Amino acid sequence: MLKITEADGFLGGGTSRESLVIDLSADSTVSADEVESVDEVVADDPVLAAPRERISQSERRAVGRFVRQAGHLLDAVAVGVPFMLWSIAPGASDKPALGIVALFVVVVVLLLWPTHSRGHHVITPSEGLISLAMRVAIAPVVIWGLLSAASGLLLLAGFAEDQDVSTTIDVVVLVQIVVFTLPLVLIGRIINYKLWARARSNGYDLEDTLIVGSGLTGVEVAAALDDNPQMGLVPCGFVDRFSAEDNDLPLVGHPRDLPAILTATGVRNVVIAFGGVPETELVGIVRQCRGLDVQFYVVPRLFELGISASDLGHEVDGLPLMKVVNSGQRALRAKRVIDLLTAVGLLVLTAPVMAACALAVKLTSRARCSSGRSASVWVDDPSRS
Repeated sequence: MLKITEADGFLGGGTSRESLVIDLSADSTVSADEVESVDEVVADDPVLAAPRERISQSERRAVGRFVRQAGHLLDAVAVGVPFMLWSIAPGASDKPALGIVALFVVVVVLLLWPTHSRGHHVITPSEGLISLAMRVAIAPVVIWGLLSAASGLLLLAGFAEDQDVSTTIDVVVLVQIVVFTLPLVLIGRIINYKLWARARSNGYDLEDTLIVGSGLTGVEVAAALDDNPQMGLVPCGFVDRFSAEDNDLPLVGHPRDLPAILTATGVRNVVIAFGGVPETELVGIVRQCRGLDVQFYVVPRLFELGISASDLGHEVDGLPLMKVVNSGQRALRAKRVIDLLTAVGLLVLTAPVMAACALAVKLTSRARCSSGRSASVWVDDPSRS
């Protein structure tokens, strides 16, 4: 869309003039016979037609949760197998304690937790190879730091004697286990990726997605999402001011009713293509949805010229999708919980140090406070010298 605006007082003019908008996009070239306007048929109910649903959303999400949990379980098994083989080896010595094994498994699983998917996009094993190797490699460092911090706190509290962490865990042996762990993790990821692909090809673990814009770009986005289930999004309807007759998906409603449509249908994903609504109006509509738990994706303008998908995060059949930052209530609540847990943890860790500093100041202070009417002055106390 090309906008030519004549602002107030432009080029010395003192009169106020309205903006002139010339729509030169390909989506605007729709004849009157092919378009059914919905500006005048919007009733009190904002949903004009129910979104298309092949399999119930609850069943799809249940299968998706199962596949995710299976992926985490495979990570735990891949990390625990080297320790198990080491413990049953006939000539093995210096076998690790059960607590060290459990700590290593928990640390590695937590480090690998966010590497399964990026949003709804499943990360392939080859795509996440470097990230997997780095996270598994730093696991011994994390364990060493945790054990050192725990030993220091116990020593400070007087519950344990000074002990070298190297006597508790053999870092060299742990590094050798990491070398054997990475291939097992990759095998588990390949199995989990096959499970993802099988589930999504059968229509499971796919999130309903509304497309704002029923023109040429919107139709291309819908076809690309249908042909690429690894994205995790399935189109269920259009939201626009008009509906072309060749669209198989229903026209769910008008863009101005998007917040009400999302609330009524429960859809959590929206792709903004080039529709019949001006960008300024569309920005206001999207901002009205900030309180909802909805993820927006935007198809950037002039994507035909070639836009790097690595900078945007997602690409489906050559169509880049820019992920809009979601500031929904769930994200705000999660941030609040993380802030509280971090603050409480740091307070507990630093409380002994602050108490020791306060006690040291109290015992070594050689001054007393003398108060007057208008000021307080600190003077030396000869009796304590």
